[in-house]
Amino acid sequence: MVNSLKIKGVKDGLLVQIPDGPWELILERLLATVSEQADFLRGARLALEVQERVLGAADLGHLRTVLADRDVTLWAVLSSDKNTQVAAADLGLEL
Repeated sequence: MVNSLKIKGVKDGLLVQIPDGPWELILERLLATVSEQADFLRGARLALEVQERVLGAADLGHLRTVLADRDVTLWAVLSSDKNTQVAAADLGLEL
């Protein structure tokens, strides 16, 4: 079971802090949360805090696409993992 996502307001949008657990379950929970809170999140800019989780360009690109389909923008990825940082930068996301 994946713990709850934490969503906090920050200067330029919303910060989503993801819990530990398999990425597939995290992604499922994040998209369910976006759908459940569609009115609140519509038009929002999200920064994703992933800590040391390793996510590639395909993972981040897919997330960006499915969020955009819900009128939510993935704008930044906060990570301590160099590979994730490179993938995010390659996609034009802020770090």
